[in-house]
Amino acid sequence: MKLLIIGFMGSGKTYLGKLLAAKLNESFFDLDREIEKKLHCTINTIFKEEGESFFRESESEMLLNWKKQGIIATGGGIVERDVNRQFLLEEDKITVWLNTEWSQILKSLKRSHDRPLYNSLSDKDIYDLWKKRIKFYNECADIVINNPDIGTLISSINIYKKLYSK
Repeated sequence: MKLLIIGFMGSGKTYLGKLLAAKLNESFFDLDREIEKKLHCTINTIFKEEGESFFRESESEMLLNWKKQGIIATGGGIVERDVNRQFLLEEDKITVWLNTEWSQILKSLKRSHDRPLYNSLSDKDIYDLWKKRIKFYNECADIVINNPDIGTLISSINIYKKLYSK
């Protein structure tokens, strides 16, 4: 199985992805951590030293060349590029959008100190970015989980697999 989790930063992609992988006995990968391993530095350092466009290029390269099966938590901005959205729409994978309420996202972001965009933008700019990306997340999603929790996520995946298994 190749299941990609999309959603805004702070929506719970990594947290719920790890739980989901454990429940389904699948491997778990966090695309940001994979980029950090490949480039031997943190996402914050990449943003600071190379800039966002370099990071987005690295992110696209990692996504488009991904071969491993499992649960993959993507970065919140993965939907920014057309080529990534096309990849997410391909039929050989399931794409799940964690459509988390803004208030919950903001609460999660306030607890985090390692998000370069959040640390460099105002709350209003972050909100505007979230609103802009919603249409992209929706466009790419096979499954939309509103206000996600692990039980709903597992049930939705199981229903999807039953409906679309060949």
